[in-house]
Amino acid sequence: MATGSTEKHIEINIGKLCNNACVFCGNGSIPRDERRWVPESTVLAEIERAASEGFRSLGFLGGEVTAYPRAENLVRAARRSGFERIVLCTNGRKLADHELLARFIDAGVTRIALSIHSHEAAVEDSLNGRNGAFAQKMAAIENLVAAAGSLPDGFSLNTCIHGRNVRKLVELVRFFHGRGVRDIRLNSLRPEHRAAGDPELVPTWTAVVEQALRVIELNERRLHMTITFGDVPLCVWPPALLNRPGLATRYIGELRDFDTEVTVFRGKEAGDRDRFHWKTRRMQQLKAYVEACATCAARSICEGPWIRYGEIHGVGELRTLEQTMSAGGPWRIAGRHAEPRREGPAEVPGPAGRRRSRLHVMVSSRCNNRCLFCLEDRERRAGCDFSDQVRALDLYRPRDSVLFTCGEPTLVDSLVPWIRKAAELGYRDIELVTNGRRLAYRAFAERLVRAGLTAVTVSIHGDSARVHDSHTAVRGSFEQSVAGLRNLVALRNDVGRPFVTTSTVLTKRNLERAESIVAFLANCGTNRIVLNVVEPEHEALRRFDRLVPRMTDVAAALRGLRPVAGVEIKVEGLPACLLDDQPRLCGEREIIYLYENRALRRLSPTRRQLKGPPCKSCRARRRCDGVWIEYARRHGWGEFAPLGGRSP
Repeated sequence: MATGSTEKHIEINIGKLCNNACVFCGNGSIPRDERRWVPESTVLAEIERAASEGFRSLGFLGGEVTAYPRAENLVRAARRSGFERIVLCTNGRKLADHELLARFIDAGVTRIALSIHSHEAAVEDSLNGRNGAFAQKMAAIENLVAAAGSLPDGFSLNTCIHGRNVRKLVELVRFFHGRGVRDIRLNSLRPEHRAAGDPELVPTWTAVVEQALRVIELNERRLHMTITFGDVPLCVWPPALLNRPGLATRYIGELRDFDTEVTVFRGKEAGDRDRFHWKTRRMQQLKAYVEACATCAARSICEGPWIRYGEIHGVGELRTLEQTMSAGGPWRIAGRHAEPRREGPAEVPGPAGRRRSRLHVMVSSRCNNRCLFCLEDRERRAGCDFSDQVRALDLYRPRDSVLFTCGEPTLVDSLVPWIRKAAELGYRDIELVTNGRRLAYRAFAERLVRAGLTAVTVSIHGDSARVHDSHTAVRGSFEQSVAGLRNLVALRNDVGRPFVTTSTVLTKRNLERAESIVAFLANCGTNRIVLNVVEPEHEALRRFDRLVPRMTDVAAALRGLRPVAGVEIKVEGLPACLLDDQPRLCGEREIIYLYENRALRRLSPTRRQLKGPPCKSCRARRRCDGVWIEYARRHGWGEFAPLGGRSP
């Protein structure tokens, strides 16, 4: 189960008794005399043991945990033991009683994961083996939507993809979105109990992925929910998804799920304690690598196929990830048609349609750096009160992407609750731009990710303390920022997020180090490196002659850059005509929405840039952002020449 917590997470199974009889439940094959509740004293001892080992996130599993006679007492005990995050994994039927839900929340539950496998009553009741189960679950969902503000970590639906819903996944997601659900996990069915050996109940991965892509397209265009898919081998996903790290991490569970320890009590008296690492146990007993997995580059991430899946459908769908990526194939992702890669003349990159838009939430009037090129008016910022900026999250209707920025956001206590609110409202991309110094404290970085942060951009302006600190005017800032960057990368590797970007401002002082800076940052493990040509505003404008290099010098310094495996490299602020031989580097500026004077204001991405005489006949005219206004005023247009053939 993806918990949403970056702290050590443990799940305790409190017994196998259940008020459902699901056809594919893994507990269905357990002897009836072992389907009993674990004694309360045994569970309480395990809670204390886990707390003493440093766990702060806990999930209760069953059976059906809400049917446990003293479940509320277990939750209270967990809270007293110091657990900050307490999750109930439930079929939800008993939570149709809103008073019971209220008691669980009052006891300390912070998140509910409710299992429901169809949006059609007849199908759900049949799968559950209980008439009326669907109606009870829908009542529970209604109660959860109403109580969402009281659940600090929200609630989600856990849905198995099976033969009776696989062709209706889009309809299913639309249905629950319309009932207020904003978080769904969809898992390819594990062939257990009566599902074992049943090709009608266990769909092929090819069928699952085909429908998953339709869900992803719908979600990217309209719904903006948190949706993840689990237990589909990576090689079955299309290159068009795998080639987009941000999109892949957002939807493929194996790229974002967190490591989990599990405790199960076995034997007729539930006295045999079995503690194990869930991913390892799955790979040792429930899944098995096949021949195609032996040389696959994704083996360290991908768990491989369910053993019993191969007994039903074989393993012909599987191949190495390298074979998948080279084969390509036409797929539609988020409204774009992706074709297999072909060699040919490079085109000037740029938006195929509308630019990206994003809400920017201003957080801090203070900063613990004093960068020589700071874009912000420090005097004006110091007099600002940003306490009402949180209102922007409600007003920005797309609720798709938000960036927390201004000053140094990590210095403000409200940052964590604001991130959490963005997640609760359904924002799918929640990003922070920071100098990274406070992220040197691992616990603080974990709090941000636990609250819902999905991406971070860390500003690092050199490959050494000498270069970086000379730009920030703070001795020791390089050491802290790099420590923060490494913490983020470690978190990403452990739990699948955040997506890590570094931002480097290129000036006269560090331009000759550009290649070394890129190599250093890539070695740190960042996903994306953005090189920004210094913008002559505010602090940089005051130091124009000392800091702002000629554009042609920047282009020359970047000419030796080579692709780095697994790292995206982009350049912003440099006209496309100077990157003609390296079009892959061209970045794209976004449309910004700001909250000012109790309303949202749209800012043009090119408000501080313009185009001159050479741009009129340039084929990149529509895609290039132009030149900084102040730069063109001082240096003119002699450095720039149109790319051949006017853009259509």
